[in-house]
Amino acid sequence: MNKVMIAASVVLLMAGCTAVTTTGASSHSKGIEDPFELTAIADFAYDRGDWLVAAREYQQLAQLVPNDAYALTRLGNVKLKQNDFEGAIHAYGKALERDPQAARAHYNLATAHLLLARDSLQASLRNLPRNDGGALVINEKLKHFEALVYEPLIETSSPNKGLIKKN
Repeated sequence: MNKVMIAASVVLLMAGCTAVTTTGASSHSKGIEDPFELTAIADFAYDRGDWLVAAREYQQLAQLVPNDAYALTRLGNVKLKQNDFEGAIHAYGKALERDPQAARAHYNLATAHLLLARDSLQASLRNLPRNDGGALVINEKLKHFEALVYEPLIETSSPNKGLIKKN
C-alpha cells in the first residue's frame, strides 16, 4: 500500500476516533501536541462540514502554535459558515494580529463585516413600514450586497497539503 493511502487511512481513523464527551472536549485530540496531526484532524472535520469539531480543533491548534495565523483564519471560516459573524470577525482579527499580511484573513474579515452589516440592514427593514423612505433606501442597498459578497470566503489551504507525496 502506498504512503498516500496509509496517510489517508490514518487521518480517517483519527477523525473517526474523535468522540465528544459530556464536557464537549474531544477525547482523542485532547493532549495532542503534534501540530501536523492536530491540523489533519481539524482539516478533516472542516472538509466534512463538522463545524463543532473543526472549531474546537482549530482553537486548540491556535493555542499550540501561537505565532501562526492558519488555525485562526480557518476558525473564522468555520464561524462564517455557522453565520456567527461576530465570532468570525474576532477570529480573523486575532489571525491578523499574528500575521498582519495575511491577505485571506483581510478579505474574509471584510466579508464578515459586510454580512453583519447586511443582517443589520435586514433587521432595520423588518421594523420599518414598507412605504417608509428609509425602507426604500435599505432595499436598494440590499440589492447590491450579493455582488459584494458573491464569494463569501477565500479558503486557506492546509499547511499539511503537499507534505505527503506519491511514490
